[in-house]
Amino acid sequence: MKLGIVYDKRKLTKIFIKEAKKYFEDVKQIQIAEIKFKVKERNEIFVNRSSLFSLDYLFALPSIKNKEIFYTILRMISGVVKTNINPSSYLMFLNKGELYKMLKKKGIKVRKRILVNPRINLEKIKKRIKFPITLIGGGRIVKVNTFSVLKGVVSSFTSMESIELCFPIKRRKGYWVFSIGKKIFSYETKRKKVVFIKEIEKLVEKIKEVFNPDFFGVKLLETENGFVVDRIILNPDLVSLEKVFGRKIFKDLFSYIKSKAEKPSAMDILFKILGRFRV
Repeated sequence: MKLGIVYDKRKLTKIFIKEAKKYFEDVKQIQIAEIKFKVKERNEIFVNRSSLFSLDYLFALPSIKNKEIFYTILRMISGVVKTNINPSSYLMFLNKGELYKMLKKKGIKVRKRILVNPRINLEKIKKRIKFPITLIGGGRIVKVNTFSVLKGVVSSFTSMESIELCFPIKRRKGYWVFSIGKKIFSYETKRKKVVFIKEIEKLVEKIKEVFNPDFFGVKLLETENGFVVDRIILNPDLVSLEKVFGRKIFKDLFSYIKSKAEKPSAMDILFKILGRFRV
């Protein structure tokens, strides 16, 4: 079986690739800059003359910088090749306002924040901002203590980037939680200690009802009123995952996606009946 891993500048670790090769005969490591699109009578996506449509599974580790390219790939390939996230879920991930709104409808607490763009006149929302505030956007996380510094940081973003201004919150502990299929891996952020908390597992299950890629991470903050979602990611730091969980997390990841790749979908059955051209 063929597996393609599409990523940006963040490097894939040796253990990550080694585990992938235990489950897939052919593993292609694809940097986003290597991808070429062909849009004519028949749409195609190529890497070194090899079509991505020949894959059995495409594992995308999307970056915010190249979000449009990642979405285009997922949109074109969806329905032909299985992926770790479908295009509609990815659009929801990119539209943070809609994502957080849907989580709240499920009764999931979300850290209070303001979503802005770099062109906004911050003076209009100055009274709503409480310092110190955490700014998240463009792959950066910056803690800001004053309004003048905030204006300087926001002005450094491009007009196309979205920015989250996260309000201060009193927390007892923080946790990173990673979902792979039906399995959950979690650790306490301060001590990098692996934990198993039933309440966290139930919370992640509720998140998956809204937003359900095969692999994602959730930063949770424990407060006196329960757990609060701080942020959700699709492209975690693989080095950090190895340090905390070892190769087990990657073993479970590739075991799960192989089982998904092998399971015929409704589209696979249709193609089998009608015939499908695989490059």
